[in-house]
Amino acid sequence: MRDASGFTRTPSFSVRKGMDILHAKSRNFLQYFINTKKLGVTLSYKGGFTLLEILLVVAAIAILAGIVILAINPAKQLGDTRNAQRKVDVSTISNGIYQYMISNGMAPASILSTSTVAFTACSQISASSSYEICKTGLSGTGCGPRTDLSVLTANSSFLVEIPVDPNPIGGATASGTGYYILKNGNNRFVVCTPSAENNTSIIITK
Repeated sequence: MRDASGFTRTPSFSVRKGMDILHAKSRNFLQYFINTKKLGVTLSYKGGFTLLEILLVVAAIAILAGIVILAINPAKQLGDTRNAQRKVDVSTISNGIYQYMISNGMAPASILSTSTVAFTACSQISASSSYEICKTGLSGTGCGPRTDLSVLTANSSFLVEIPVDPNPIGGATASGTGYYILKNGNNRFVVCTPSAENNTSIIITK
């Protein structure tokens, strides 16, 4: 470096150091720029999410939701809940008949008999509407061909009302409860429902 008089002067230490630092930083930045270009990295930053990212998140949420629904299986849960109610109802009817027998020394005369001893499924009984228990408040001709157990609910002596199946096969009817009863060949009472769900059998023999 020459001054005004034409003599060459060596830059001071501080100036040289500053120039070296600037040169090094420039070299480092150039190398970083080259490397990022080779890797396909974009130096600029964009805020928010791209459409592809949003779609991926939505798809992941949908998959997780499907897994949860399959694990919970709401249809099965509802069926199990109705089955629990059916078991309570069948037991209630059976206990009402038992209490009637204790008080009267005999079963309600309206219960039909059959020579068959064992029943493994309610479908063997429900094939005939005559074995279906009539709804509370109906009797005689109001029950049609169905079994009249109004003696159990008269004055609420043994039952306040005859239970009705929560979801009977074929839908609810005007006079039927969806529960069936008969006396088998061993003079034992069989109470059941053919509407049990999830491959469950609900049948009581007493």
